[in-house]
Amino acid sequence: MFSEKFISRPVLSIVCSVMIVIGGVMAAIYAPIDQYPLIIPPVLNINATFPGASSEAIANAVTAPIEDQIAGTEDMIYMQSASQNGSNSVSINVYFNVGTELGVVEADTLNRSLTASNSFIPEQARAQGIRIRKMIPDLFQVIPFYSETGSPDPLYIANYVQRFIYPVIEQLHGIGFVNILGQRSYAVRINVDPKKLAFYKISIPEIIAKVRDQSSQYAIGQNAMPPTYGPEKSNFMITTTGYYTDVKQFEDVVIRANMDGKDVVDLKN
Repeated sequence: MFSEKFISRPVLSIVCSVMIVIGGVMAAIYAPIDQYPLIIPPVLNINATFPGASSEAIANAVTAPIEDQIAGTEDMIYMQSASQNGSNSVSINVYFNVGTELGVVEADTLNRSLTASNSFIPEQARAQGIRIRKMIPDLFQVIPFYSETGSPDPLYIANYVQRFIYPVIEQLHGIGFVNILGQRSYAVRINVDPKKLAFYKISIPEIIAKVRDQSSQYAIGQNAMPPTYGPEKSNFMITTTGYYTDVKQFEDVVIRANMDGKDVVDLKN
């Protein structure tokens, strides 16, 4: 029998065993080994925001144009999108074939998204920008934030997390996406009277434009800078109020004014 040859010849058995061990070691060093093979398709996440829009409006005005442009991207398998009322945003996951290098297709996907943004997406959504991330869509961990004393309200906690904790977590190595669930933000709500709007013939976009224009940060500069016609006695920096932070400031926003500078309509009226 075949086994009797090795039993009767111990030296041959030792030599064969040593050769098998050496072959195994060489294979472990040089042979390609994949301990955890890729079985999950790589994903690119596209996030866009449309302030004040419902989920249906976001789907029609933002999601559909982006998906139409992304369709046909190289190595793409399928897409999934989700938006819900109150979030004012849409999240689109684009799945690619297993083994696809996301760095190669990311530029193409970004260009297609920007094409949709510049051509079809409303101005309000385009101003918010489009964010693309390489990520795995599965939820990894949920971290709750709360007050043991109950003194800070949920709005304060959400604002604190958004300003100080969210940026730090998002910059950690290996983090693909951080989402604040149940996010609440400080905001100023402007209620308008439709009858007065009709009387003064003022539209909502006109009010939005005036508020955005007057509650902005402008770089004015300074006086007595060259070229000048003569020596200046003083030099000082000119600054503006900047972004409004008080309700009274928003009430004094001038919506329409006469040629002599006298305001006709402001928000508080």
